[in-house]
Amino acid sequence: GDIFSSFSNSTHSRGVSILLSKDIKYNIISHHSDDNGRLLLLNLEIDKQEFTIVNVYAPNEIQDRISFFRYMKSVVDTHAVNKNRLIIAGDFNCVLSENDRMTKKIDKSTDILEHTIVQLNVMDIWRFLNPNTTEFTYIDPSCNMRNSRIDLLLCANAVKSRCTKSIITQ
Repeated sequence: GDIFSSFSNSTHSRGVSILLSKDIKYNIISHHSDDNGRLLLLNLEIDKQEFTIVNVYAPNEIQDRISFFRYMKSVVDTHAVNKNRLIIAGDFNCVLSENDRMTKKIDKSTDILEHTIVQLNVMDIWRFLNPNTTEFTYIDPSCNMRNSRIDLLLCANAVKSRCTKSIITQ
């Protein structure tokens, strides 16, 4: 399939990518990326329907993450061709609830991300399909108290109805 990327010069990260299967017939409408390799937005047409797909890699530091979530929302507001078929995925470097972190601690960036999710009218599809499950996407072998679910797949309602299963694999 095709790979679309936004690269970074950072020594900590190399950027984000969106991979599209060769089995999907699509047309690229437009794309947008940031200069830091932390955000990539693709607008595509699939089966005569417009979709916006966003891949993110949020910063590690809380204040930087808060600014990034606000920036992410402004990019989606400005560039998304169809917010009703919006998919945002990636490493958000924060949890959405206490159940998503072994220590049960959340920080201020969670509040901003939750607010952004409401404003963009998307939902955490894994949590929707697995309401009572605790699993982690970040496993720290040196200290299991750091384990958390920081990788998220956020979908608009029109996309939600197409999702029947969401799993976390290690």
